[in-house]
Amino acid sequence: MLAAVLVVVLSSCSQAGTNTVKPADLSDRESAILSTFSDGQMVFDFKLDADFKNVTVWVEKYESGQLVNEHLAQLGGPAEQNGTIIFGNAAIEEKNVFYLGIQSGGNTGSSINIDMEANELDKLSSMSGPFTGSEEWNGEERVLGDICYSNKTSMRTLTPEFYEDPDGHLNEIKPYEVVYLLKAKAER
Repeated sequence: MLAAVLVVVLSSCSQAGTNTVKPADLSDRESAILSTFSDGQMVFDFKLDADFKNVTVWVEKYESGQLVNEHLAQLGGPAEQNGTIIFGNAAIEEKNVFYLGIQSGGNTGSSINIDMEANELDKLSSMSGPFTGSEEWNGEERVLGDICYSNKTSMRTLTPEFYEDPDGHLNEIKPYEVVYLLKAKAER
């Protein structure tokens, strides 16, 4: 299922400057196809110089600002300069299912992972979004997106400062009962 979605999304790969990652510009049709398979989805285009060989993406889970699962979901694959990272999630039978995909240089990898301890998230409000801020990427660990769950009526998006220095801004996610962070790293 994810492989079929990847074929549609591949047309959105950008030709931006060297060593960048950014939210992909999806057509209405691509967004509709992705939303058919998941409740929330984020797609990113990356461009890396030839020194980079691999890209890894993973999901971290936080409860009230505390890290409870460092690699809830993880996927790695070859990086051949241009590529696409796809993230989706869906609530199925009170479980949170995560879909990860990496496409680069004719190679496509995907994985499906389940948070077996995601009970009653359907009773909480949620918000999600891709990072804001700089598109430059030196390959180091980076937060690409988030999904935040809260029982409060007021929620705020995470600041650009959070994405640039998540460890220094963990106070931003403390008010949320559960936060999932999508992270990426490229290796030489």
